[in-house]
Amino acid sequence: MNHNRLHDIQQRYTDAILEEACQRFGFGRESLARLDGSAFVYEGQCDGQARILKISPGIADHSEAIIGATAEQVLGEVDFVLYLHRSGVPVALPIRSRAGK
Repeated sequence: MNHNRLHDIQQRYTDAILEEACQRFGFGRESLARLDGSAFVYEGQCDGQARILKISPGIADHSEAIIGATAEQVLGEVDFVLYLHRSGVPVALPIRSRAGK
């Protein structure tokens, strides 16, 4: 991803986006702490458990890259994390949004 595009995404990222992500996944906004080295990854509480919240800015055209990955590649990452979990590797499991996504 070129530097200008990443800069544009960072400029568009707002507290409103973070608030919406918290609502969609059930995180307590006050419990979130930004993880070092990432602008869009937080640790926080969700349903009384410590969880990781990773926000990838949405793009209407799903074939277009989302911070270096297409939507299909992001879903592939979820599948790989589930595979690792089934194989006994300790990983942060993906959770569904309140809408089931």
